[in-house]
Amino acid sequence: MISCQEETFELEDLNGTWNMDWKRCDLYHTQPEGKLEFWVNDSVTDLGKITERIGDTLVGAEFRFEWINNEALFLDSLSDSSYLMHWMGYHEISELTTGRFELKRDATDCERELYKFVK
Repeated sequence: MISCQEETFELEDLNGTWNMDWKRCDLYHTQPEGKLEFWVNDSVTDLGKITERIGDTLVGAEFRFEWINNEALFLDSLSDSSYLMHWMGYHEISELTTGRFELKRDATDCERELYKFVK
């Protein structure tokens, strides 16, 4: 029997590494190299790390984050990486399941920009 019950996503489900599957700009999809890592703990501050290939260099930066709800995520800079400041701020989350989510950044580089991350 197939269940129609909606999947529940908890903050702890965010733990781990999420690989960047694709990025959409305008009508085009690319497969950039990057990942988000989240470390949810019992303390007041949850931490993570973003890694992204910019040109020929793989750049990483740690951040603090706040899981607003299943539709919003806030990333706050923890380490100084001016190359990755475009990831800081509020981001819209959609298509959220335990194995994937789509993220629309607050600061976009192009029209209809969207990222898909998978575990």
